[in-house]
Amino acid sequence: MHVILPVVFTLGTLVFALLLVFGVTFPTLLIEENQRTPINLPTLSKIGLLLSIELLIASLLVRKISALVAVNYSEEKPKYSDLLSSILIVLGYLFAFYRGFRMPNLWTMGYFVPSYFDGIYRRALSGTLLYVFGDLRFNYYLIVAVQVSIFLVLNILFIRELFKSNFEIRLLFAIFLFSPAGGYLFHEIGYVDQLLLLLLLIAITTTNNYLSCFLVAISPLFHEEAMFIVIPIYSLSLLFRGEKLEKMQLYSLSLAFCSFLIGIILRSSGSDVASFAMKWGLNANYPLRLDYVSTVLAVRSTAFAAIHYAEHQIVALGITVFVGIISAFTISIRATGGRKYSLFAIGIICIILPLGLGLIGWDTSRWIFLSITASLLVFYVGRENLKGFIFYASLASVLLFSAQVKLRYFDGYKPRELSSPAISSFVREDFFRLVREIPKL
Repeated sequence: MHVILPVVFTLGTLVFALLLVFGVTFPTLLIEENQRTPINLPTLSKIGLLLSIELLIASLLVRKISALVAVNYSEEKPKYSDLLSSILIVLGYLFAFYRGFRMPNLWTMGYFVPSYFDGIYRRALSGTLLYVFGDLRFNYYLIVAVQVSIFLVLNILFIRELFKSNFEIRLLFAIFLFSPAGGYLFHEIGYVDQLLLLLLLIAITTTNNYLSCFLVAISPLFHEEAMFIVIPIYSLSLLFRGEKLEKMQLYSLSLAFCSFLIGIILRSSGSDVASFAMKWGLNANYPLRLDYVSTVLAVRSTAFAAIHYAEHQIVALGITVFVGIISAFTISIRATGGRKYSLFAIGIICIILPLGLGLIGWDTSRWIFLSITASLLVFYVGRENLKGFIFYASLASVLLFSAQVKLRYFDGYKPRELSSPAISSFVREDFFRLVREIPKL
């Protein structure tokens, strides 16, 4: 494995370099610049070259990074570490809430309304579970109550796990909250990503193997992106703990793949989709997102149309992958032999796969957010290794992300300004207005 990784990344570097030299272009849809028609640009080759070079250098440094880190670390906690980390996390949540909070948008209703009973097969498990509420399941505020509950349970569970862990991972999470990803976490309330992260967090923290395997197996039925988030990080956690894959865990991964196939192969009939859309529109207390019906429910899966990253995002992608590389170093630094390189490789896969969604989906800032969140979870899995040099490197990488990366919000929203008038306006008026009004998009 220590030879395979450099060879693979060297080949990747050569391929993308040749594509640039010979002027090969790919369809590129610049959604970040409000472009709606693909044009041929070398953006994919530039991104591929940068990331391949990063990963090549990282693969060559795996052994040297391990040698730089002392084997024995002091287990003595910094004085007042619990109090300091608690204060920073509370302040981080307040900061992130102010910067990014909004009520769930109407697109997110689609993750929780369609059900198998309606003849819908794609991303329909959430709606199937809520089918017991009858026509009330179409109500905006019922769905919001479910979405906010998911958000709260996810964060409460993660904080509980953090305070069972070391100071270093808590400090890293606090910086994550102060970064653009913190505001985006609140801006993304309602998206199915948070449900998948909740399932993943339960799967990697519970001691009940039956529960973890069950959640992993069904996760793609909520959304196909579970294959890009839940499965790789869950697999990494098993390998890191040194567990051999039991039959039950192999079955759960196989069932997850079958669940994924159900979502992308089975197609709802046009009459079922039309009937459901009519029922949805008649019972909802908000405008129906017909684009969700036409682009998600009426088709099997999203097909490649164009790369959606813009050239100005290349640096952001490079920094995001750099954070992921440090997390992969963290997870593999104490391992030996082939296991070290296996952990490193899977750690890299965990942070590259979410970025790969930019080949099929135009929410490019969302994919960057999911990648940096995946890095945070990889840091969490390998938190016992966050000592000395690797800890300071992880802090530096997340601070670099905070300083240089900007995430584009949905529906024309922007991070709120850090000024006294803006903060005062949010506390006195804007927050209550947001909570009272149903979004238009």
